[in-house]
Amino acid sequence: MKPKKALAILAKGRPLVGVRIDGTLDFTTWGVEIKISKPITIRNCVLDSLKALFCYFHSPVVLRNTKILGDASFYAGYFFEGLHINQCEFLGELDLQCGGHNKNENRVILQSTRFDGFVNFFDCWYEGPFVVRGCSSTAVCHLIANRHCQPN
Repeated sequence: MKPKKALAILAKGRPLVGVRIDGTLDFTTWGVEIKISKPITIRNCVLDSLKALFCYFHSPVVLRNTKILGDASFYAGYFFEGLHINQCEFLGELDLQCGGHNKNENRVILQSTRFDGFVNFFDCWYEGPFVVRGCSSTAVCHLIANRHCQPN
């Protein structure tokens, strides 16, 4: 599936399930510093890469059992209603720097996920619960060095 078609599905609040995205799934085509109010759910998919710079997610973001072959960037991504990454594989880098900002009891959860590239948590600010459980990494990650995103 082409990224443009995948984004059209997500823009309607519908999940992406069981598809292969050829190219970068680029949320910045919706605009920069935009409010995304529809839930973003990606399950059982394979993505070439993902780009969501300066996106303000006002509904939950869920990635489950999904493989990202290249880099994934949520640079300055705000997850007000939480972010759940479960049973995924990131073969490239994952950039979460300057992001977080989950509110109240809305969790950011990284669970049972494999990271093969650098995972960037620089200047993350998780205001609600932040959980890392059962993950593995073959590359560098500076999660523990960031005092604002200590796992529960």
